[in-house]
Parts: sequence; C-alpha cells; structure tokens
Amino acid sequence: MLGLVGAAGTGKTSILAMMGERFADRADLHAFAIDAWAAADAPAVNEIFLREIARIFEVENALGTAGKVRERLFELGGVVSAVARLAGVKVDVKSALEQSPDALRDQVVTLTTAIGKRIVVAIDGLDRLPPLDAIAILKLVQRWARFPYIGFVIAMDRDQLAHNLQRIDGDADALDRIVGMELAIPPPDRLMLAAWVRGALTELAAALELDPDPALALFAVEDGAGLALVPSLRHAKRLLNALGAALPLAPPPIELRAAVLLELVRVALPTAYPLVLDRLPLATDAIARGALTTDLLRIAAAHPRPEAAAIVVRALVGS
Repeated sequence: MLGLVGAAGTGKTSILAMMGERFADRADLHAFAIDAWAAADAPAVNEIFLREIARIFEVENALGTAGKVRERLFELGGVVSAVARLAGVKVDVKSALEQSPDALRDQVVTLTTAIGKRIVVAIDGLDRLPPLDAIAILKLVQRWARFPYIGFVIAMDRDQLAHNLQRIDGDADALDRIVGMELAIPPPDRLMLAAWVRGALTELAAALELDPDPALALFAVEDGAGLALVPSLRHAKRLLNALGAALPLAPPPIELRAAVLLELVRVALPTAYPLVLDRLPLATDAIARGALTTDLLRIAAAHPRPEAAAIVVRALVGS
C-alpha cells in the first residue's frame, strides 16, 4: 500500500492519471481508480470498489465462480443501499464498513491466484471527505490490502489525514501502520514556476496586444510579488485561465499588471476584493492610499501566509 503524499495542488491527481495510462497498456494487471470526493461518502466508495473487483473477476471468468463471489462480495462487503440513503435512513458508516471481508478470504485468494494478475486500486480525494468517511475508507483499504495480489495507491494530504485520525480515533500514528510506503511529491521549483507563469503571460499579452513587461516583473524569481501567492502550478493555471477568460471582455484600456494583481487579491484575499474595487480608483493621494494600505494589511495579516499577502498588497497599492 503506497501513499502518494502532497498538499493540495501539488499534482497528485495528475500523477494518478498518468499511472492509469501506463497501466492500461499492461496485460499483467488490472487497475481502476476511485475519486472519493466525487463519490461523496464512504459507502459509495465501498460500493464502487466492490463492483470493480467483481467486474474483474467476471472479465477473467476465474474458475467460473465469479457470479457467486460477486453476490458474496455485496452480501458481506457492507454495501449501504442508495435507496436507504435517499429515504433518510441513518447510516452508521463506521460500522457498515467494519464488517470484515475475512469470510471471503479463501474465495478471493483463490480467484486472484487463478487470475495471476495484480489488481491496483488508486484512490484520490480521500482527504477532502469528512473525517469519519475518510477513516472508514482507510480501514476498508487496510483490510483488503492484506489479500494477495491487491495493492492500493492513496493520494493524500498526510497532515490532513493524520489530523482526522487524531480527531476521530485519538491515534495519529495509525497512518504509519496503514500506509506501507510513502512517495512524497516535492514542492514546485520556484524558477520553473516563474518561467511557466511568465511564458503564459507573454502569450496572453501578445494575443491581446498588451505590454507584458510590468506584469512579468510581478513574477521575477528573486522578488516577484505575484509569485508569493502562486504556490503551485494549479494556482498558476487558475490565474491564467481567469485572466484569459475575463480580459477579452474588458473595455479598453487594459493594464495587464493591474488585472493580475486584482485577480490575485480576488483569489488569495477575497475579503479584500470588494474593498479594492471600491476604493483603489479613489486612492489618488497619499492620505487615501495610506488608509487603504492600512485596511488591506489588516486583512492580509489574517492570511495563512501573511508576509506573502502583504507583499502583494503593497505592490497593488503602490501601483
């Protein structure tokens, strides 16, 4: 069982997608992925998992008993009926998923051995679920990972999952016992990130016939104010997508640097955005700008990265 570890926006989902493409070309294994966040809760993840396992057995037609095993999988796998959920029946997620599949062990081992292929299950979005659901899925995975030929790759924000475990079970160390190996995604290289943003801004400016230089200075490697609030490639893509959608609709004249700063404030300091839109055009003298700066820095102080937010605020007010 492998944990693909990284914070939000570090590329875990992209790596799982590339893994799936590689595995699709291999005849020596079966692989499928589950988006836990899209599934919405632990019973749904459990149901998807069991359906896919049963499908693999049916495709392989192992020993001609796949149909019976499928029935047993759903009988003992703790599947909670969608009808019951929609009818408002209270579901004890933890109890439902703690029904052990050990009674199926002999049948599952016989089938996986007969197939002779590894089954790889990728689970994404686990740390975005409520703590109880996330932990129930971890325990489901822990049990099934003991079966031969079945392996899991779990994309996770380790700190968030450890916090969930501590909150629900009072045991943050349980993650170490469940995940056999961790592969950490390194943070993005600042030089690479700056180069990507600057290249994309240059292309956007050329398409709109704008001067890119003032905006490019915001993403200088050494002291770029904009780079301080773009911690990952996901954030960079969202910034450029928003600018690419909005600027062609904006009335002239368009100042790319101001547009970039406003978008950074909208995303990173949303409570300051209405203030900026309302007062920045009126802050034409030193007193007005000073008052605006004070208000914005107060908002920036509550940001998770207050120093980075303050840099952007100063760049905005000083523009």
